[in-house]
Amino acid sequence: MGNNPLFSVLVANYNNGDYLPDAVESVRKQTYTNWEIILVDDGSTDNSLELYKILGEDPRIHIYFNEKNSGCGFTKNRCAAEAHGEICGFLDPDDTLLPEALEKHVKAHLENENASVVYSKAHYCDTNFNVIDEAELPDLSGGRTYFDYRWWGCMHFTSYKKSFYDKTVGINPKACAGVDQDLYFVIEEAGDIVALDEFCYNYVIKGHDHSIATDQKHYFRLWYWNLDARRRAAVRRGLDVDAIMYEDTKRVFDKYVDIQVHQAVYDKELEVRASLAYRIGNAIVAPVKKIAGLFRKK
Repeated sequence: MGNNPLFSVLVANYNNGDYLPDAVESVRKQTYTNWEIILVDDGSTDNSLELYKILGEDPRIHIYFNEKNSGCGFTKNRCAAEAHGEICGFLDPDDTLLPEALEKHVKAHLENENASVVYSKAHYCDTNFNVIDEAELPDLSGGRTYFDYRWWGCMHFTSYKKSFYDKTVGINPKACAGVDQDLYFVIEEAGDIVALDEFCYNYVIKGHDHSIATDQKHYFRLWYWNLDARRRAAVRRGLDVDAIMYEDTKRVFDKYVDIQVHQAVYDKELEVRASLAYRIGNAIVAPVKKIAGLFRKK
């Protein structure tokens, strides 16, 4: 790999036309300029198609279309297959990169030629990209792998050497969820892991955990594919598949019950706060609280 490798930014898009321009613009603002965007559309029905007419005028942006809506596993697998770069990394169409993201990742790859994957930190943002929290990195020293931290949250921005990825089984094209985790498991099996203690990514948070959990079908659909990615990784690594799947599946169900309990408490609190008795009581007590607060300040 030369000193100025091509970086393929991979974007799998489905109906994210409202956010896509920000994602693309964040790539254009990179301090590292030898990049391309590989964008695969998975049958979008929103304004994405209109945006492609404009984006397609940039020769660095290559746009491909699935024949039909085929899911995120198939689409991300195709993104990886269509890439020309020596280094690749996925950018979700509703997120953005920080300006030095590609430069920092390329530097890490060049300094660690046996590294198959480089992880970095992310900001958690609202839909206006205001930072609301920070994602920390797990400790991957001492031979630990991402599989050991598979309950960890956001691991963006993640980049990998294409030559290492091409030696693996690749992203599961049948997966309908848990695709990022599947990629992490696959690529870290091909070489060394580098954890870059730098912020490179803005990860947009939409909704809350309890809103997912209240939709039982959606919750268990997401976790089915995450558990399947773990099962496949455990098989490849010769681990105790039965023990791992038992413990992980049990934890998924326990988490669902826990969230349901918290949701019930939350709903009850909203019901109480909406009641006439609560609002009258609060109106009576509020002046007393304000006066008491003045005395505490003194």
